[in-house]
Amino acid sequence: MRKYRFIISVISVLLLVAAVFSIFAGRIVTAAAKGQLKKSFPGSEVYIAGCNFNPARGLAFKDIEIKTGKIYDFKIKDLRILYNIPSILRGGILGVYLGDSSFAVDLGRKDISEIQNIFSGGQKGAFNVENISISNLNLKLRARDIEFIGSLSSEVDLNARLIKHIDLKIDSLEAKGVSLEGAHIKGWPADTGADLYIKKAKYSDVMLSDASGKAYIKGGTVFLKTLKAGLFGGYIDGNIDFDADKTARFVMNVNFTALDIGTFVKELKMDNKFQMTGKLNGAVALEGEGLAVTGAAGNFLTDPEGGLLVIKDTSFLENMARESKKPLEVVMEGFKNYQYNTGIIKLTLGGNDLVLSIQLDGQAGKRDFNVILHDVIMGKRRML
Repeated sequence: MRKYRFIISVISVLLLVAAVFSIFAGRIVTAAAKGQLKKSFPGSEVYIAGCNFNPARGLAFKDIEIKTGKIYDFKIKDLRILYNIPSILRGGILGVYLGDSSFAVDLGRKDISEIQNIFSGGQKGAFNVENISISNLNLKLRARDIEFIGSLSSEVDLNARLIKHIDLKIDSLEAKGVSLEGAHIKGWPADTGADLYIKKAKYSDVMLSDASGKAYIKGGTVFLKTLKAGLFGGYIDGNIDFDADKTARFVMNVNFTALDIGTFVKELKMDNKFQMTGKLNGAVALEGEGLAVTGAAGNFLTDPEGGLLVIKDTSFLENMARESKKPLEVVMEGFKNYQYNTGIIKLTLGGNDLVLSIQLDGQAGKRDFNVILHDVIMGKRRML
């Protein structure tokens, strides 16, 4: 009987020691985490509500907040660092989990590239993180060159540099002349693909609506397949390949169906220079880097119903008269309510300008002229 009492006493003491160790270990780990976060975020206030420490399995932190005035405020409801003895021995952490978090950054008039100055970097970690999982991360970014509001859930294999799963919602985005509204990408981009939907996408004056498609990532290249979207009263479909590296090279092949020429002229703000009706069908191939197009080629045909063309820009007509060596009155009369039956439009690139070579044929004869979209590649104002 005494033997069992002794064993029970020993077990009780060990449990008490383990409990005390767990309490103090959690406090020690919390203090160490606060110190490291303050080093990584200079000048910040750091708050950690609690920590659970299991030496053999991992760490769990609750209610972390890191903030500096109005510049940034990071809140993490649930942070877990997972490992086991074999992973520690090989210098690896199995995974990091962030749950129900929010990151808000306001850089004011600074560029978004300045965000790196928020972090001091510190010494390189002794352990290699193998996997990171994010659940319900709300994001707000504001800088001189970007405004972003959205949320993210994702799982990433850091060793393989592979996005296993993504659920990204973009409520709004404004950056470098590009704006998105109501965008959502969800799925397995490295496997069966991720579904893509964008309610509105705008680059300068070009507006896409209800865009949808499938996104894949293979070897650092993003493939957007079976893309469809509304454009200029018609719709487009095609594919885009994008290299997700510093070059940001892309190749785009797009088909156009039933584009309304009148809508095209109006939305590109050229209706004060000329008016034109009719429908267009054709295809365009583009390639470039970032937002800069380095190559463009396209061919379009008008619908058999034809349409009407009226050129109102006097300076444009004067240039045509000089080039054709015809009286201005003759040229002006030729483009007054000109009814065409067939039309061919070719698109080429000249520097930062897109050149539309237009050939029309009707009962009143043929009409050939060019429309130049100046600096369209850089998103600047357009001119005829």
